[in-house]
Amino acid sequence: MPSRAGGESAGKTHKEESNSMTSTSPSSSSQAERILSFWHKIEFFESAELKDIDNGKGAIHYRSDELLEAPNCLPWLDAEMVRRAGKDYRPEKTYRFKLYLGLFARSEIFRVARGAYPEKTEAWVERSRDEGLTCSMTVEVDVNGIIDRESFAISTAPWMLGALQQGTLDDVTIKAFNDATGIFRERLNTILTVADNLKREHELPPKLTNFELIEMLKAMQGWTAFSPQDEAPALVVQLFGSKANAAAGPATSNANDVREWAAVSALTPRLESASHDMATDQKAAAPSDEETPSINEIAILNSFFIRDLETVIEQAKRKGLAPGSPLARYLQGECDRHPDLLLPEGRSLLMRNLALHRMPAGRWPGEDVHSMSLMQQFAINTLDETLAETGLYSVNGPPGTGKTTMLRDLVARNVVKRAKVLASLSSPEAAFGEDIHANIDDQLKPIKTLIPELTGFEMVVASSNNAAVENVTQELPQSKALGAAYHDLAYLKPVGQKLAAGHDKKSDGKLHVDALTLGKECWGLIATSLGKKGNRNTFGERVFFKPISQCETHGDAEHYSTLVPALKALAEGRDAKRDFHSAQRAFKVAERQVEAVQQDLKRLQELQRLETQTDAAQRQAESHRGFAARVALWKSKRQAIKVRFWPLGKYCRNRALLQQMQQREKRAVRQAEVSQQRLASMERRLETERRECAPLQDTYADVLLPDDTLDLEAPAVQRTSFGHCEVLNQARGQLTACAFELHQAWLVATYDDKQNQLWPTLSSLMPVLNGSIDDRDAAKALWQMLFMIVPVVSSTFASVSNQFRALNEGEIGWLFVDEAGQASPQQAVGALWRAKRAVVVGDPLQIEPVFTVPAGLVEAMARGEFDGDWYKWSPTVSSVQVVADRANPYGTNMISDEFWVGSPLRVHRRCDEPMFSIANRIAYNDKMLHGNDELSPGPGDSRWFDVEGSVQGKHFVPSQAEQVARMLKPYIEKTGEPPNVYVISPFKAVANGIRRHLEQELPADFFGGRDRLADWLRRRVGTVHTFQGKEEDNVIFVLGLSKESPGAADWASSKPNLLNVAVTRAKKRVYIVGSTDVWAGKKYFSDAKRQVPYD
Repeated sequence: MPSRAGGESAGKTHKEESNSMTSTSPSSSSQAERILSFWHKIEFFESAELKDIDNGKGAIHYRSDELLEAPNCLPWLDAEMVRRAGKDYRPEKTYRFKLYLGLFARSEIFRVARGAYPEKTEAWVERSRDEGLTCSMTVEVDVNGIIDRESFAISTAPWMLGALQQGTLDDVTIKAFNDATGIFRERLNTILTVADNLKREHELPPKLTNFELIEMLKAMQGWTAFSPQDEAPALVVQLFGSKANAAAGPATSNANDVREWAAVSALTPRLESASHDMATDQKAAAPSDEETPSINEIAILNSFFIRDLETVIEQAKRKGLAPGSPLARYLQGECDRHPDLLLPEGRSLLMRNLALHRMPAGRWPGEDVHSMSLMQQFAINTLDETLAETGLYSVNGPPGTGKTTMLRDLVARNVVKRAKVLASLSSPEAAFGEDIHANIDDQLKPIKTLIPELTGFEMVVASSNNAAVENVTQELPQSKALGAAYHDLAYLKPVGQKLAAGHDKKSDGKLHVDALTLGKECWGLIATSLGKKGNRNTFGERVFFKPISQCETHGDAEHYSTLVPALKALAEGRDAKRDFHSAQRAFKVAERQVEAVQQDLKRLQELQRLETQTDAAQRQAESHRGFAARVALWKSKRQAIKVRFWPLGKYCRNRALLQQMQQREKRAVRQAEVSQQRLASMERRLETERRECAPLQDTYADVLLPDDTLDLEAPAVQRTSFGHCEVLNQARGQLTACAFELHQAWLVATYDDKQNQLWPTLSSLMPVLNGSIDDRDAAKALWQMLFMIVPVVSSTFASVSNQFRALNEGEIGWLFVDEAGQASPQQAVGALWRAKRAVVVGDPLQIEPVFTVPAGLVEAMARGEFDGDWYKWSPTVSSVQVVADRANPYGTNMISDEFWVGSPLRVHRRCDEPMFSIANRIAYNDKMLHGNDELSPGPGDSRWFDVEGSVQGKHFVPSQAEQVARMLKPYIEKTGEPPNVYVISPFKAVANGIRRHLEQELPADFFGGRDRLADWLRRRVGTVHTFQGKEEDNVIFVLGLSKESPGAADWASSKPNLLNVAVTRAKKRVYIVGSTDVWAGKKYFSDAKRQVPYD
């Protein structure tokens, strides 16, 4: 995470900005409202990144003059224009279209912002995502060339940029934007209505023409004062193949068509003429039997988070956030902290929360010999208690410390908890409450509801990183995620296999399904990636709609199945209800086995405690015997002293003293006897316990039990956790396996019992995923049923608002946020609001969020709203992880000098040396420990190649790219295959330069041609940000820069994050390519230089 000073060059402070996007002033707003409103305003500057719109590659670009001079240039007016989209596009085919209007370079946003807030740093440049084009508005056109008036979407960015250029940002409010957009919407309605009337007057079809588009562009100029400087197309038309038939076949064009469409050129004077305003339009429209539709609402194009933020802001104002909820905790700021977990003061807290009885009953059924580390189990136990009802908990996981492993155990915890409810049911149907009747797909359907005890276990994994969430949900169902003892475990396995298998439509028109390859086999339908439309369609096709019988299968794929046939097959020839009751009994037996093992461990712990007490009793008995002996010696010495009878006073005092000493001796002897008796009793008990526990000690020889004498900093203690041993791991893993089997038995029994009528509910699951069910109660019930079938669903933050729009506050049982250090804090708001419990996992010392909004502008706004506390809420310096950590009372200040780290994981298991020691020293204050006690010391083959040279362009040094080529080419030519390597740089220009150089230098034939080489380079060469969350055997870290232009090295070395991520991508070797004169003396890089030999 950046230091506070890292963003303090933002410049201007606008105190008035504090209420610029809210309808209330800070003095009357709660802190939550102020924070949410600030984030809401930031989102207005977001820009939509346009992809797949290159001219001639599926899209057609138009300049303004072409729209003005060529009335038939649009592909739905003249089918020949379709050819402009590329060689694969044919006039005889049918297409639908997406239009992008008012395009401009995304860099324009940063240019305008820097004009208003001119200060900038290298960090802002490198962390900014400002490449490519964006647009002001999109709209869709159908195969008949008719505009879809419900498809309009507008970007808020141009309007905000116009306000910024005019210097009126202080006056910007939500109301002002809505008012301006309302006027713009009415203008669009007027343009389309008048154009439709003109077409009717001239008996023309209602197709969209250039003339409406030109007027829309004019209206856009009136809506925003923003004026781009760089040239960009006025319009881009993107083509999509369609199976729908056009009403009159493909469009053709001739001179008469041009003259006919020219009649619509009267649109401009008609719009300008007051006498031909709406009254004329209505008169012209009178003969039509069909009422012209209007644009009722314009969607937000550029931000996935604006509408969710508005929803939450409205609730915060109306009734407040639920007390203690994830979002309420997230927005509270600082909290009362418990003692630092890594200081001696935190020891008692660690020991308390690591007590054996706090361990959840279930664990992921992995290898039984593997155990959680101490801090992994601390996090699991603590959040199990802390989030019993609701709340937020953060876990900091440096690279390779087992974040995903911990999440697996949390999944197992929830599946076991829900299975415990299933095991208590008298019958399968007892899981259901009262049906809800809802109109779905024009049918009134009975939707099953679950009893409340079975809800609250829904699990969603969310992240800003699409690869991160998909990796989690792809790994959970894979057989390699299970231990060897559980390879027979199957939970709706044929369905999970079909979901994971590739489905390819080939030239024969059939859908081909290939058998899963080794390492990709699945054991069950435990998780799926949803969110974006493509993922939902994949899930629907593979799980519901495309039976394997309708596919061309290869190998074992013939045994794969969609859900309903799988349920039927599992029920065929069996008594499904009896199987359910058998699964209940098996679960209870497994549960008792876990309890029995825990009782054994409790007895061993009591034995250990008795040994400790006996040792203490022995020391006490020895102390008491020694004291009695000293008293006797003292008395005897006193008795040996002869005291004369006279003077009488002295004699009497000596006699009294002797009497006192005799009494003290008696007491001391008695105390020694009692201590000895107590010791003898304890020794007898200890002997008995040792004899009786001898078999247990043999059985649990590998267990570590809590002990007040343990050194919690010892690597051997940190690598495991109290109570973890192979026998307990096996019992807990078996319980989880039985929990999955019970879930499957319940689902099969409920489907098999026709009285339950489960099919209407199952058939409605895809409509709820696609958002086509308006009945909120029915939608909620369907989501809960989906999670009974598929326990874990993943989604990016960007898709949460759309995917889960039917769910309100606290209606997702568990939210797991992954790679939270990469996400801007506002991105998590919608997910946190919908969650009952949230676990935020990440590392603020790895990659920080990229800037999609100019940093100087954001920080100026933050200062205006929060004054000295601006850094706490500004996305330029605070991520989801940092904000969540601030609200977590469990953590430490011992890892970072700058911020509180929530619930740290400490045992690293990924990298060899020197990568581990470099990362540990520069980023984690040497608080990580390696999971391998036999880790080889020294740098191994890792090297720093001292390569100097002149900079070409910005940062890129060609001689360093040549060094990379010299490293890769011999390996490729010797082995005939690409190496397992990532080539990483801190700078975009260096990564791009290396990619270009290697594209020319590497032998393309070994990759299968130039295209495949280019694809390999896209996946293997990039900036540090590109490779967050990934790992490879080897990493080449190319630094760039020269002695003549070394300035950017100060930015790259200002924090440990970049170097930390780069070196920890490498499991076996890291090669650094760069000038030691430029880099070796820089902070953090000097540590790397000491660890890595150089050539």
